[in-house]
Amino acid sequence: MKKFYSLSLAALCTVCSMAAPQTVTTLSMPEHHQELKSAKVEYSESVRKVSRAADDASTTAPESIVGMRFVTTYNDTEDNYNGFFTVSEGTDGGIVLNNFAEGYSVNATYDASTGKISIPTGVVIGTHSTYGDITLYALSADANQYSSQDITGTVSGDKITFDNGVYGKVDAGGLVIMSGIEATKANANITYSLSTNDGGSVAFEMPLLISKPTETSLKIVGLSGFLYGAYYEVPVSLNSAANSATIAAGTPVDCYYYYNRVYSLYGKNPVGMADDLTMSVVTSEATSLLKADAILYCYVNGTNLSGYALSDIKIDVDFNVFTGEATGEGDDNEDTDTPSISGINYLLDRDNNTAAVTGCIATVTSLDIPASITVGGKNYAVTSVAEKAFINNKVVTSISIPSSITTIGTDAFRNMSGIKTVYIADLAAWCAVEIANGNANPIYNAFPTSTSKWGKV
Repeated sequence: MKKFYSLSLAALCTVCSMAAPQTVTTLSMPEHHQELKSAKVEYSESVRKVSRAADDASTTAPESIVGMRFVTTYNDTEDNYNGFFTVSEGTDGGIVLNNFAEGYSVNATYDASTGKISIPTGVVIGTHSTYGDITLYALSADANQYSSQDITGTVSGDKITFDNGVYGKVDAGGLVIMSGIEATKANANITYSLSTNDGGSVAFEMPLLISKPTETSLKIVGLSGFLYGAYYEVPVSLNSAANSATIAAGTPVDCYYYYNRVYSLYGKNPVGMADDLTMSVVTSEATSLLKADAILYCYVNGTNLSGYALSDIKIDVDFNVFTGEATGEGDDNEDTDTPSISGINYLLDRDNNTAAVTGCIATVTSLDIPASITVGGKNYAVTSVAEKAFINNKVVTSISIPSSITTIGTDAFRNMSGIKTVYIADLAAWCAVEIANGNANPIYNAFPTSTSKWGKV
């Protein structure tokens, strides 16, 4: 479990009208509870740092990052997540990254001349009610080792890239695992109220990251921070004539991977039933305010919906959503070695013009791996699936394997219990694929022990 706040929330049976809050008290995030990770991580004197920062970081780093808000993306070796943190002043000239390590705050220093953030390790960052003290360590890029060396982040413009991940250790094992961490300065902020079972409410806020891929749409990253933090890009339709922004009813917004429980987003219509979420939009020359009375985060529970209700929704955006320039879908992949295209994540080998599939975003259910991808105007043959690329992914139901694949890494498709169909583009090419072990073969998942659940190839 990633994040489950101990605050008791009002459950919804089907979808009923929400009682008006009696009191509103602004609080910090409540204590959250997490479970031990299954990954085996061994101690090392040092772990290899991975440099993914821009070369000119020192010339684009701000004088101070105090007061800034960031949205993070990372994975825990099994699933993709987003988080957030805010930066405040610390002691002795240092800074604090609040909520950085899956809700736990860490102390750090920042050197504007180099654009470097340095996070000391070997220190206790919090205490879990079940597992005790949580000690912070640096995590290797492959999430197999941890060490006591500092974790370094490089600030370049609105981005922060981290050379190592985060490992939060308790006596019983690993409680926090964050690898491949990247942070982007938030350009929006959501505030809302949570109804409690005692008839009251509490107010919360979170930073968001909003992009405008087309003239009539937005994508929001960070709405899942309310619950478990699964990475979703939530699509929004814009209507400038009506001054409105709409998220379609049933749009996936979060996932509780432990139970393979996908939460979807809804609004409420005038009679209190689940419907599209339509927000009014008020704009100025350089900002926007999106407002709604309620948002429902629900999962299908039998024939009903169960979940949580947020009220008094306000999303402040740092640009005019109607007049702001559309960025286009492919811009983020121009200069990166780890592009994400159509929801599938890759690692490029620019020397050999090849790409390895490393995973996918949480909303992908049909994994259609292409034979090649184009990044920055250059073609890359997709020739491999990386080790543990889709391990424990229970959302994907079908997989298509192109004839360009030549190797599949250890446990690449392990524990993908949702697989019903596997498409093989070319049988002769498939027979030549180097498959590291049984759990690297996606066909294994289509034929579980119970014959009544067999799929097809």
